[in-house]
Amino acid sequence: MASGGMRQQIVELIAGLETLPTLPAVVTLLNKKLAAPGAKAADIARIIEDDPPLTSRVLRLLQSPVYAPLYNRQKTTVVGSTTQVKQRSTLQQAVVRMGINAVRDLVLTTSVLQALPGGGDDVSFDRTKFWKHSISCGLVAATLMQFMREKISNEQTEVMLAGLCHDLGKVILDQYFAEQFSDILRQAKREGRLMYEVEQELLHIEHGEVGGFLAERWELPASIRAAMSYHHRVDLLPPALSEHAPLVHVIKLADYITNHQNLGFSGNYRGLDFPRASFAELRLATTDIPEIIKRVREEAEKSEVLLALEQQ
Repeated sequence: MASGGMRQQIVELIAGLETLPTLPAVVTLLNKKLAAPGAKAADIARIIEDDPPLTSRVLRLLQSPVYAPLYNRQKTTVVGSTTQVKQRSTLQQAVVRMGINAVRDLVLTTSVLQALPGGGDDVSFDRTKFWKHSISCGLVAATLMQFMREKISNEQTEVMLAGLCHDLGKVILDQYFAEQFSDILRQAKREGRLMYEVEQELLHIEHGEVGGFLAERWELPASIRAAMSYHHRVDLLPPALSEHAPLVHVIKLADYITNHQNLGFSGNYRGLDFPRASFAELRLATTDIPEIIKRVREEAEKSEVLLALEQQ
């Protein structure tokens, strides 16, 4: 099949086929509630509680080393004696302490990991190592926030979610276009190249754009869609998404560091080019690099914790 035809087939799959993984209905309900004025902590907690497995996963995230520091910024006494009341109180506390959008990000994080688990047909693409790369990218991105001379407006949970999601297009290619995906991996390995370069050459589409279509289908926040679509091509970010450029630069740089430090496996067979423009845009200093790498190595251990939580 011609590359242009394959590109169109992929676009049509993302746009309309019913076989794509879906996010829980609670995500849609949360987005609707957040879009309406006057959303209350109790309302958000109640929506999440209607999905008991999701509630359990969110509570585990809140107690994990990844999110516990954000949740425990302030101490609040848990009121109530029954498990249900305690859970509702904990979820309400999370909304109050972390904010509605941050809790929504937690719901999206665990929902994404549940929606696209396991492995595809290609044994050379280790899905566990891929998720380690993706989770690590989110943790690295959050680490970079600590060193920026000019702070970005995104919350830490949103930045971590963007890193988690940035390469989801690869999962879609692996799951639905296994033969072509195997060809891409083999050629990338044989020629020592980056996946997105080979994808563009063979399919006339790269995983960022594929991920962007998935993000639109899932109705993910515009900031996450921008990071997924343009982390390899920030220069092509359209004016309508320009407000999200700082986050895209963060994910681009985090992706570079995650690959450079060999945290998981993203399918690339050579190192990404150092994103000088992103480094400058985020007003990072070269003198910060040793400390950034030190923090990154410390944070990398948390990726294993989060991955283990989502496999339970």
